[in-house]
Formats: sequence, C-alpha cells, structure tokens
Amino acid sequence: MEKFETEIIEPEERKPVDYNPLDEAVNEKPYTTPNVNTSNVNLNAPIEEPRFAPPPIDTKKNIKRDEPKPPKPDPVNPEMRNLGKKDTEVAASHMAKLILQGYEWMHDLANKGLKVSERKLNKLQAEGEINLNAMIDYDYGKKIRAGDFFIEYNQQVANVLQVSPEFKEAWYWNDR
Repeated sequence: MEKFETEIIEPEERKPVDYNPLDEAVNEKPYTTPNVNTSNVNLNAPIEEPRFAPPPIDTKKNIKRDEPKPPKPDPVNPEMRNLGKKDTEVAASHMAKLILQGYEWMHDLANKGLKVSERKLNKLQAEGEINLNAMIDYDYGKKIRAGDFFIEYNQQVANVLQVSPEFKEAWYWNDR
C-alpha cells in the first residue's frame, strides 16, 4: 500500500498573483456604442415634440351602427322574470343571505384548514417524525414544549378568518 503525501501550502507561502481583470483591453460590441449622428450644432437644439393624430370620429359611429347588438342572455331562472318589484326585492334579499351564509361557511372551512390536527400530530410522533416533548425556543430565551405550541397555535388560528359584523350589516341593508 502506497502512502500519498500531499504538500500543505500555507496562505502566507503562496506566491502573489499579478492579475487585474480591469487591465484587460475592453472588447467593444456594436450594441454598446451609441448610434446617434449628432454634431455640435444639433447637440443643444430642442427636441421636437411628437405629433399624434386622433382617430377619425366618424369611423367609431359607423362601426357602432354596423354591428348588431348582442342578444340579451337568458336569465338564470326564467320563472323569476315576471315577478313584481316587491317579490323581486324579497328574492334578492334571500339570495344575499344565502351568499353571505356561504361566505361565512367558507371562512369556517378555511379556519379548520389552518389548524394542525391532533390526530396527525400523534401519528407523526408514533412514527418518530416529530417529538412533541421537545422544547422550542421563542421570544429571546423563553421555551415551550412542542405539543403545547401546537395547542396554542390551534387556539390562535381557530378564528383568524371571520366575517365582521360591519360586513354583515352592509349585506343586510335591505332588511331594515
């Protein structure tokens, strides 16, 4: 078996390298040089303002006349077409309440999605993926047990997304 010896060179033993990348000749490309033909006379002259011509007015009118009007879309619920004003307002109020309830339900669903399931945490601990008894540092030297952290986290995110009473009031303005 052969032993390979490697020579260790200390930093102070290295020879100085006389290389400066700024000393190299500049390789000028055509896209780096200005492409402006000026003379000293033109250099101080004011720049001419651009001129724009507006489109002719008549063409817009002719276009609108020639185009047929798009047909009105069919109503979502044709049975509601011939309702009176009061019935229409009641139906709209019910629809607004239904939309608001769905909006609140989506917030509740999102809040549940933010929580970390205790069942999942216990499963991960049983598989050895996490240790709920481990201590976590927070806030400049304070410590908390990982299991307690997740309990606190779940309590804090339980109502993060809420529909404010002011928002509900804006939706129920017709019911007063």
